[in-house]
Amino acid sequence: MWKPLRVSGLILSGLLLVSVYLAFPESGWCGKVLVGKISEETIYRVPGLRGFVYDGETGMPVQGALVTIPSQGMAVKSNNRGAYAIKEMPLNGPPKMIVKIAKQGYAPFSYTIDMGKFQQASAKGSQAPISVQLRRLKKILVIDDNLRHLGDGQYSHVSAGARQFRKQSDGTAYMQQFFLPRMDIAAFPILEIGSILGLDTREAHQNGQSHHHKQSSPVRIRINGREISRIATNGDGHKVQFPKHLLNKNGINTIELETGYHYPDGKRIDYDDMEFMNLLLQL
Repeated sequence: MWKPLRVSGLILSGLLLVSVYLAFPESGWCGKVLVGKISEETIYRVPGLRGFVYDGETGMPVQGALVTIPSQGMAVKSNNRGAYAIKEMPLNGPPKMIVKIAKQGYAPFSYTIDMGKFQQASAKGSQAPISVQLRRLKKILVIDDNLRHLGDGQYSHVSAGARQFRKQSDGTAYMQQFFLPRMDIAAFPILEIGSILGLDTREAHQNGQSHHHKQSSPVRIRINGREISRIATNGDGHKVQFPKHLLNKNGINTIELETGYHYPDGKRIDYDDMEFMNLLLQL
C-alpha cells in the first residue's frame, strides 16, 4: 500500500554551485519577482551579494535574469556575462532573506541567506560568488510563483520566522487549481516548494530553527484531496514525490497546503504562522 513520502531538500537539477553563506544547506527553486519599496530604513550596510546565472543545459550565461530580495525591495538584472551584483546588503533587515532569480522560459529559483554568516564572510573578505543554473520550462509546471503567508497572524518573537514575515496572512490553508499540459507524465511526479520560513514544529526546534516552546504540527500537503506529505522543517528545495494516478490528466487538479497548529492552553487553537514561496510540479 502506498504511503505518503516526504522528501525535503534534495537537489534534482537547477544546481546551486556555491553556498558559502546560505541559511540552510539544502538548495531549491523559487520564483516570481516581487519588487516594491524597501520595508524599513537601511542605513548601515555590508558589502554586496554577487554571482552568475547560467543556462542549466548549455552552460551559457543568462542575460536579463531578475535577481531580487523581496523583503527589501532590492532588484538587479544579470548582464551579458550572466553576472549580477547587489552592491550593498542591509544590516538591520531580517536575519534570513530569500534571494529570488527569475527569467522567462526558465523555472524560477531561490536560496536563503543567513545574514549573520553573510556579515562574517564580508568582514573576513571571504565572500564567494553564488552561481546558479536555471532549468528550462520543459516538463516543469509553475503552479504558483508568489510569496504566501499562512497562519492566524499571531506569533511570538521567538518564532522561527517572526522577523522574516513581510506580508499579512492569507488564512490558515491554501488552495490552488491547475491544469496539466498534454505531455507524458512520469510515474512519480515531484512537487517542489522553493522556500519555507517560520515553522515552529518539533523538528524545527530540534534543528535549531525555532526557539518556540510550543511546538506545532507539520504542514500538510494534499493533491486532489489526498495527503502526499507533511513538512516539518524550514529551508529551501523541499521535494515530494507521489504517484501520478493522484493527478487528473484531463481535468482540473487542486493542491492544498494547511499550516500546523497546537493548543497553548489545552483549549484554544493557535495556528502556526509560516511563509512559503513557489510551487513547481516536475512532470
